[in-house]
Amino acid sequence: MIANYNDIFQTAGCLSPAFDIGYEKIKTDLQKISTDSKILLYRGTEEWWYFIERDFAEELTKKGMKYGENILYYEAKNGTHSNQSWGEIIENVFIMFKGKKSENVIDIKIFDELNYSWEQNKFTLLVNPIVEMDNGIKYSLINSANYKILNTSDGEIKKNGEFIFKSSNNLLIEVEYNGFKKNIEIDYEKTQSKIKRQIKTLKKELKKQLSYEEFVTEIEKDKYKIIIDDVLKKYKITKEFYINDLKKMEKNKLFQIIDLNDKNAIIDLNN
Repeated sequence: MIANYNDIFQTAGCLSPAFDIGYEKIKTDLQKISTDSKILLYRGTEEWWYFIERDFAEELTKKGMKYGENILYYEAKNGTHSNQSWGEIIENVFIMFKGKKSENVIDIKIFDELNYSWEQNKFTLLVNPIVEMDNGIKYSLINSANYKILNTSDGEIKKNGEFIFKSSNNLLIEVEYNGFKKNIEIDYEKTQSKIKRQIKTLKKELKKQLSYEEFVTEIEKDKYKIIIDDVLKKYKITKEFYINDLKKMEKNKLFQIIDLNDKNAIIDLNN
């Protein structure tokens, strides 16, 4: 609505939007939004596709909207697709649209997160600093903060808060925003345990999804045969894309590829 009728609607609170549906069309529509519009994007970490809102916030910032003023993104740790989670953020929408302008940082809370993107088939470790301003509004800083790993030989961090371990030592990360600094220590062992738990959860989701598909047959317990041509017809993708997809998921330990040829794939989730 705000994109196609921007002369009428200048404000939008987008709580858990389904941007994955018609993603490319929505990206194009973003260019129609005037830079003086106000948009708040929200996604909980227990929902799917929450990388997309990060991408859209970045696109709108590149377009000329001012992050922290008329474009905000809030990524809620443990937030779900529910009225309870939306109720916890709704005050921010009203403050952004009608509240007084923020000037000073009150506090920054830093969360470490493990995200898995089905679209990209990869795990991402990141820090999510949420700033609280003096007008009461809260939002994720993403690219607006400055990140620094204090024990530099043990890891690397990008400007959007994504990080990697280069050793088995804990990481000490400094976050700075408008002169306000705060540190977080990321525990290596706890992070590895978190990845293992996430893989177990993803396997359950994948098993549920496979049970719905007509082109999949469970030939033994947790072992599935997939008819590749039927996959390509249903999802309108190329064979090269799908095979690469399977190999990425195998690399992320979601399953083991037992056999792969032009016609069929056999995967084992009990790997």
